[in-house]
Amino acid sequence: MKTLAVSIFLLAICGSVFAQDIKIAPVLGPSVSIPMVSTEMRDLLTDIYDEDFETSSKSTFPPSLRLQAGALVDYGFNESLSLQTGLIFNLRGFKYKIKADYTDADGDRQKASGKATFSITYLEIPIWLSYRLGDTGFKIIAGPGFGFAIGGKAKSKMSVGDESESYSEKLDIGTDPDSDAVKPFDLNFNIGIAKEINLADRPLEISVFAQPSVTKWIPRSSAESDYFARHLSAGIRVAYFFQIK
Repeated sequence: MKTLAVSIFLLAICGSVFAQDIKIAPVLGPSVSIPMVSTEMRDLLTDIYDEDFETSSKSTFPPSLRLQAGALVDYGFNESLSLQTGLIFNLRGFKYKIKADYTDADGDRQKASGKATFSITYLEIPIWLSYRLGDTGFKIIAGPGFGFAIGGKAKSKMSVGDESESYSEKLDIGTDPDSDAVKPFDLNFNIGIAKEINLADRPLEISVFAQPSVTKWIPRSSAESDYFARHLSAGIRVAYFFQIK
């Protein structure tokens, strides 16, 4: 991790040396986090619920609304090409819901449901290339993002008949499959299309993006390698640039 951080820092220094134009911008935008869950992981979550109620159940993995916020530095090498890096707080996560019907001790049919939400905060360092498409104001922005998990929380609620219980716990970050819930590092790839408009003599960049992760975020041993999930985010970013060189 230390080597990676040093490499990114040196890349930023090199960019500032060769850049003809440098701008900085606050960044903010909503995103939708879509869980990419393996079939084995889906079956495991459903089977655990089935064992509790001795019945069949149906599980779903809906998208959840998240947020990205931070700052970008844009190193312009010429009129068309620039390098964008910075620090972005990237909220990502995982959600699932389960519903079931079961027969209680009196022989009556009852409904049961459960839902859980995993929220993970990453401090992300993007290394994106931005390419301007002529004089249209449109750009293609693509490149990797290096995310470092700095916090996580799980919330769950289970309802059986007229009774319900809620739980909340902190997610431990690490690589031990027996004690940790979130891996400390996430590698993703950003691909997006941006439109630059002039606002008060400064460029405002509005981009639509997709950001799938390459790495798996749940620690698993080699024997459990089929049980995994990856992040996938899609959303809108707004960046308002200020000239500094």
